[in-house]
Amino acid sequence: MRDNIVDFNQYLEPREEEGRESFGNVLGQEGPYQDVKLLEALEAEERPKWLRTARAGWTNRDEKTFLAIYRDLAGQYKLTGRYREALAIFQELYSLDYNDQLDTRYEILSLYVILSDFPKAKSFFNSREDFGEDGAMVLLYLVAALMAGEEEIAEDLFEELLATIDGFEYLAVQRDFPFDEVQQVALHSAYMPGTVSEIYWAFFAI
Repeated sequence: MRDNIVDFNQYLEPREEEGRESFGNVLGQEGPYQDVKLLEALEAEERPKWLRTARAGWTNRDEKTFLAIYRDLAGQYKLTGRYREALAIFQELYSLDYNDQLDTRYEILSLYVILSDFPKAKSFFNSREDFGEDGAMVLLYLVAALMAGEEEIAEDLFEELLATIDGFEYLAVQRDFPFDEVQQVALHSAYMPGTVSEIYWAFFAI
């Protein structure tokens, strides 16, 4: 079982480049709709530079500024209800990197949940064997199955989480949804795989 802490801050706030303030430092000051406009402008400015790169994905340092902006733009589209636009970007980013170092797989599956598209959620979840070993992916697929009335699939996924996630059994019998815990995990943008914090983070995605 993996024991590393997954930290998303590595790509959410790129470091200063050529004297420009990190865009991560200004997001949120004017509200999500203004953030969309800011990120759209930054994306349009950085895309021509990105198109001149090898387009090898996150491993290429020259691409990180654009890819971080593009990912944050997708996140803001999702936050403001522009789900299909968000999904298109996350899918594009996913296609650029088989190892998915930007963790777009969670966003893709969460958007299928939000859009109530179980067939696509099922197809995506089953597209890679290692998704079935990822607690957050299993939780998201479980929610999709429950919403679609796929009880047999949901039962199997529930049993998988019971067997692999420390603390999931306790969480499952609680009457109240753990809003505070979910917010705490989201605030720190990190979780420990194999523990209930991974489940809290997956809930935040939807």
